[in-house]
Amino acid sequence: MATWDGAITLRPDGYFVPGVVQWLTGDNAGRENEVEEYDAATGTVTLVIPTYAEIKAGDTFKIRRDCDKSKSMCKDYGNLLNMRAEPEIPRADGTSLQTPGGS
Repeated sequence: MATWDGAITLRPDGYFVPGVVQWLTGDNAGRENEVEEYDAATGTVTLVIPTYAEIKAGDTFKIRRDCDKSKSMCKDYGNLLNMRAEPEIPRADGTSLQTPGGS
């Protein structure tokens, strides 16, 4: 995992998870990395996969919060009506599905 503790606007812990860092300048320009973790106390962003090239002082990026397709995140985005999911349907566990007569 690659970590970088740059100066970004502080948000609550985990705010950018799931999320993506898009590199604008430097040796990583044009590439994207998925966010593994965000620590608000330190402003540290941890990436799922290390960057292609070393991150250097002056490299710029955009970081965005992605949707995890949950009902609560759709509410946060004001997009619940367009969710196209059925979050109220209960999910069965795998063992009861494989048991004859299981419910």
